[in-house]
Amino acid sequence: KTPVDYQDQINNVMGRLDYSASDRLDLSLSARYSDRNHNGITSTSYDSPFTKTHQAYGLTGESIYYGSSGHLTTKLSFDRAFDELDSESAIYAYHPSENYSGDSQYSGGYGDVRQQQDTTSFSTQWQQNPISWGDTFHSLSTGLQVSQIDAFYEVEGDIIGETYRCLSGSASAGCNDSNGDGVHDENDEYLRTRSVLSANKFNKTYQTYGAFVEDSISAGNWTFNLGLRADYESLLENVNIAPRTSMIWDTFGDESTVFTAGANRYYGRSFLRYTINDTLRSWRTAYTYNSSGDITRTTTYEDRSVADYDLKTPYSDELSLAVAQKIGPMKATLKGVARDSKDGVQRTRDDDNQYYYTNTGVSQYQSVSLALETLKGFQIGSTLTHLEASVSIQDSKSNSQSDNAYDETFNEDSVYYQGEVIYTDDLPSWDYSIPFNFRFSTTTEIPSWSLVWGNSINLHAGGKVATDSGENIDIGGTSFDVYEDVEFDRYATLDTNFTWTPNIVRDLDGYLQVGINNVFDKVIDVSTNDSNSSYTVGRSVSLELGMRF
Repeated sequence: KTPVDYQDQINNVMGRLDYSASDRLDLSLSARYSDRNHNGITSTSYDSPFTKTHQAYGLTGESIYYGSSGHLTTKLSFDRAFDELDSESAIYAYHPSENYSGDSQYSGGYGDVRQQQDTTSFSTQWQQNPISWGDTFHSLSTGLQVSQIDAFYEVEGDIIGETYRCLSGSASAGCNDSNGDGVHDENDEYLRTRSVLSANKFNKTYQTYGAFVEDSISAGNWTFNLGLRADYESLLENVNIAPRTSMIWDTFGDESTVFTAGANRYYGRSFLRYTINDTLRSWRTAYTYNSSGDITRTTTYEDRSVADYDLKTPYSDELSLAVAQKIGPMKATLKGVARDSKDGVQRTRDDDNQYYYTNTGVSQYQSVSLALETLKGFQIGSTLTHLEASVSIQDSKSNSQSDNAYDETFNEDSVYYQGEVIYTDDLPSWDYSIPFNFRFSTTTEIPSWSLVWGNSINLHAGGKVATDSGENIDIGGTSFDVYEDVEFDRYATLDTNFTWTPNIVRDLDGYLQVGINNVFDKVIDVSTNDSNSSYTVGRSVSLELGMRF
């Protein structure tokens, strides 16, 4: 793969104003803005330059009223996010004959797409002051949340995808010279499939509602948190009830040995992506051709409401157990997490080759981690340094397919995997979780310079992905790419950041933070095939400026 330069810049601005209206009422107003501009070529399957821009802004007003028995927090916010993709080309093509010369078989661009989402939210929460009841203290909280989301999506012009096949010979060899002109080129191919995503646009509005109640109970060295949350989203029209429980045991009452445990259920929140996916597919018409150029099949897709599938809301049940122990100047924390997810939404096909959604997705995740950290740090001259080290091992399994919910193109090629021919959409999920992680970090405070310097070394190892092996197999006169499971490489990264907080004048402090993640730009290739390049995150640089007065 040939490296290609591109630019990816993110800017964020945030401000907050707090005002104490009285001894019982606090008011605040916060505003935020972000933009991202990403241009260049970042895929081996789309070689046409593009520019992708993202803008978002929001405003939140908050009030806190302090009553005699508790306090009431109320928030009202509005957020708008806008994305635009501007490509030089809206035609994508795959030409296997390019393999003969070693050039990329893929060319073209993404097309032009615009999308916008407006979210208006209101929430209120009452926090009761602790109440004594026998030998226990209860701190009750309850709240409501309401949101409306207005979404817009537009394909500004037709987006066309074309897949060619060899008239004879294999794709990996670049096709045979079928016409005998001495050149291996497009004249030795025929158009196999042509997909047209027609220009169109749509709007969607839906609402979400949430309510919760929680009681934090203290009894001696024990603390129990018992909660219940109910949510409703108008897209799926489901009411979801989720219990939340946790326990903390400060064994000796001095925080030297603390056990924590939790059992919680979490439901998925937004299903707008499935509505977008179905609507996009309904704008698509796919044509299949034979080597004579005749259309052998025309496929169109229905635009169905997500509610028509009668889907359940996906959820995860999570169990956690941890113990934190002070050992001299250090604290060690051992933690285990087990998460069981069910009713995951998957996309499959019916007998008429139409896509539909089911709740057949399941996954399991387990992790064990051990962390060591200094309690007070140690001094070298006038500096103070804190150390932290952690190691974690995790394992996850899933039957979920890759998430194509927002894809503007759909790959319907067939491949050979584990003894059978399947669609690429039916390959097992790409599990990018790294089983082994080690992290060592230092944070050094230099008070005389108002400076904090942080560094961390991260080691990642293990994991696998099913990828195109580069080999082909001929079945019934048709050549298929052979996919095999490949282990990830080990890799290490170094992150560093500086935070400077000088006092400019009385009651006015400045803030400057410079961060560099993956200083040496170490990445590994986790691509599934030549048309879907994917790498771990490379070097990134961030700059943050601010003032507090």
